[in-house]
Amino acid sequence: MFRDLFARIKEGILHKDPNVALVSLSILCNFFMSCTKVFFGIYLGSGWLLINALYVVLLGFLRFYTLKSYVHAKTIEDNEQKYIFGYSVHRFGGSLIFAVAGTYLLCSLRMFFVGDAVVIGVRFAYCLLLFTLIKFGFALYGMIITRHKENLIIRLMKVIGIVDVTISIVPTSYALMSLYCFKYSVDVSSILGMA
Repeated sequence: MFRDLFARIKEGILHKDPNVALVSLSILCNFFMSCTKVFFGIYLGSGWLLINALYVVLLGFLRFYTLKSYVHAKTIEDNEQKYIFGYSVHRFGGSLIFAVAGTYLLCSLRMFFVGDAVVIGVRFAYCLLLFTLIKFGFALYGMIITRHKENLIIRLMKVIGIVDVTISIVPTSYALMSLYCFKYSVDVSSILGMA
């Protein structure tokens, strides 16, 4: 199953369409990011990092679903059918993003009131920073290459990219602030997560 999934992602990275290649690279980045968060979440005993890894996995699956839908929509020749299909993908993806955001809000509220007393090490903090910068670059480049295309599925891809970056900023800011022993790192990170 995973071998087939990685074969599809590799095929997508080598695809001629820049949208397919970019989203495939983002899915691969999400996979490595979630593995890293799971490892350090278990190692440091941080439930918040484990929950954050779950969000990254959910966004990765949503990206994969959107990517498959985008490739399928390109094969539909009838414009009306293409619009109906794109609208259903956009509606489903939007409701899933809304559900993920609501759950993330609850997780951030829990962190604000309960806290997470884990100090994150230098390697993991800079690893998170690297992944966040890569995701930011992917999201920005994706917006630039699709600025003239108006398609509901492409719009959903842009929104997922923005959500992915914003969700990555929260643990990165927490890691860097806790690394430098900032007194209010938990409070600031949970407020960023709520925002």
